[in-house]
Amino acid sequence: MKLILFLSILSFGFGYNTFNFYNLTSNPLEFHTCCSISPKLYNTTLDVIDHINYHDIINITLKDELFPHEINDVNTICDYKDDYSGYGFTLLTDTDEDIYISELLLETNNTLYNTVLHEFVHAIGLNHTKTPSIMNYKISVSSSLFGEKSIVEDKSKLYLSIDDMNGMRAVKKKYEDNI
Repeated sequence: MKLILFLSILSFGFGYNTFNFYNLTSNPLEFHTCCSISPKLYNTTLDVIDHINYHDIINITLKDELFPHEINDVNTICDYKDDYSGYGFTLLTDTDEDIYISELLLETNNTLYNTVLHEFVHAIGLNHTKTPSIMNYKISVSSSLFGEKSIVEDKSKLYLSIDDMNGMRAVKKKYEDNI
């Protein structure tokens, strides 16, 4: 009788990936809505912020709406009509973090939530990763025979993984070390 050993390699490293060029600007991180934000994106944003704040690592606040001439050097979340820029993206600069969510996602619930959560974690300072986490999230799209694309609704809301939270702790530590 032969004894067969199966070895599994456990990873003791981390999978999160922080932006080297970016430093968290404050904790709590204050965001404002654009003046034209849809009610659905506004409510989803509040849900996502509650989820992030529940973990008490980095906190986010949402303030009143701003008008276009007021949004420089202020963190904002807005929806947009351009469908060529993807379904959501975050712009990070030295002075602000801006999140943009495509209006195409307003037809969904879970996919909208997951995208907003993903973009907020970018705004905190995490980049994409290969580790199963919100930072490895991708929107599913189906194509018809005529080439029309449609968003496939996610079956459930995703939540922050341990890896996401460890990455947020690393960003928080870097922020605290620099203040």
